[in-house]
Amino acid sequence: MSKKEFLKNKCHQLLFGWECCACWYKFAHIIELFIMDAFVDLFITLCIVINTLFMAMEQDGMDHQMETTLKYGNYVSDARANSAQCFNALASTVSNASMQYQQKHYLLVSVIAHFLE
Repeated sequence: MSKKEFLKNKCHQLLFGWECCACWYKFAHIIELFIMDAFVDLFITLCIVINTLFMAMEQDGMDHQMETTLKYGNYVSDARANSAQCFNALASTVSNASMQYQQKHYLLVSVIAHFLE
């Protein structure tokens, strides 16, 4: 086994090779039931549409009140997106490992993108 494969196996074991207590799995299952609900998907879709409208309303030479309103709208949209990804990451602990990897990767990317703004 090469050094690269050894490090890859160790990293995979560190990220995905641990077991949680039973109460954590119950909590994650409750979060999963909430996240997988169709109305939650509808709410997220509506938030994305509203955020798109907010972005379309931004223009050069806006008055201060409109600028402030759009700024707070973007903050709320960012908070909603990040909380949804956190809940997805929590809910994916009861799913398979490949889904966990995708959720953790997307969560990391979204947090980094949020801080770069």
